[in-house]
Amino acid sequence: MDKTREDMISSIRSYLFESFLLGFSSDDFPDDRSFYEAGVLDSIGVIEIVSYIEQNFDITFDNNEIVPENVSTINQIADFITQKKSPIGA
Repeated sequence: MDKTREDMISSIRSYLFESFLLGFSSDDFPDDRSFYEAGVLDSIGVIEIVSYIEQNFDITFDNNEIVPENVSTINQIADFITQKKSPIGA
């Protein structure tokens, strides 16, 4: 994992643990655990996560990109941000 990705995941984890994963420890919530399956994320939570990502990572979600496949786990969020920041065709 390169430094940029490590920093991104650290930032995402901090936000999620402060906002949604209260009462969970890092051991309880690995980067590939689904927020939906754990019951900690609803539609309002998705909007909050999307807003956080857009503000902190300088990307914009298209409406068709606000789907569970892009925001269900910490790894999926990091992958989505990386993909959005990559030059087209790279």
